[in-house]
Amino acid sequence: MTRKKNLLDYKNMNWNKMVMFMEITDYCNANCIMCGAHREKKYPHNRPKTLMPFDDFKKIIENIVSSPIRPSAIVYSWLGESLLHPEFPEFLKFSHESGFTNQQFNTNGLALTPEVVDKLVEIESLKRIHLSLDSAVANDWQKIKGVSGFEKVIDNIKYLLKVREQTGSDINLIFAYIVQSKNFKNGGKFIELISSMLNDVDCEFKIAWDVVHEHDRDIILFSRLLTASQGDANKLHKRFLVENGLIENNVDLESSDTIIETDQITVENRFSDQYSADTLQKRSPCASLWFMPNVDSTGKLTICCHDINLQHSIGNLKETSFEKLWFGETMEKYRNQHINGDFNNIKLCSKCGGIEHFTFE
Repeated sequence: MTRKKNLLDYKNMNWNKMVMFMEITDYCNANCIMCGAHREKKYPHNRPKTLMPFDDFKKIIENIVSSPIRPSAIVYSWLGESLLHPEFPEFLKFSHESGFTNQQFNTNGLALTPEVVDKLVEIESLKRIHLSLDSAVANDWQKIKGVSGFEKVIDNIKYLLKVREQTGSDINLIFAYIVQSKNFKNGGKFIELISSMLNDVDCEFKIAWDVVHEHDRDIILFSRLLTASQGDANKLHKRFLVENGLIENNVDLESSDTIIETDQITVENRFSDQYSADTLQKRSPCASLWFMPNVDSTGKLTICCHDINLQHSIGNLKETSFEKLWFGETMEKYRNQHINGDFNNIKLCSKCGGIEHFTFE
């Protein structure tokens, strides 16, 4: 009962950790093999793709700011590429003027052109850019991303590093690499390429392989693939870290030679009956139900970034206050189910491959 009481004691929780994920468009210029946005369905969310109008964005931000408990940061990310929105720099500026001091976004780098970079470095509250790269080998990159343009991405990043140095911008960069069969053998080349670019501009960086919250330096990040066969993906990830000298060979690597083919991996099959994780009985409440609200490009608020079809949408921020939705009866019901271990009562959570990702301290 103490744990349940603590997790529902909203007044005494550290809400500075709350991060809102904001999708301002679900258009994307890549077709990544591990992304559910482009698989099996004509459209994400079962509807035509869209660009969020600036007036809608303004209404949503004003709604969030008016809440007594609000996210401390906004990450512009979900199913689309934020840089494809022609007003994205204006969105960032409006959020900055509204009081958000920590803004971040994810990008594949294709649209991170010099013209865009010049605008972004002027926004003081932009603290981090997550670069979803996944390879340092052009052929592998194209197989994973489903498009060409690797050299263009690298040139864009080099320009960003140069301008950041010249302007003294404190934007930190994450160079992200999701470990999978298509890039398993080339982790060393990725470290070599990225570290070389960072050393050329005398930047401090570190290598990590889990969720990273700090903002004091650049990071080369090797993440696990999230899939229905999560146990195998975790073993592949550990083997990758060992073979690249990132962790010592003191982990159980039995059967870790499994190769995870990702060509057919979708968000949907992460929750299929084929899910084989052996940690379901050890599950703890997922912190995302408290600290990671997700907003789609039409203003709908949902409980998790895996909810791409908005089955668990709890309302629209263009119509209802953030406080009423995020701390209302529906969310309390979901949180109670997690606290009580009733994960099977929420279809999205019942066989989630990301159960180890978002945990409480």
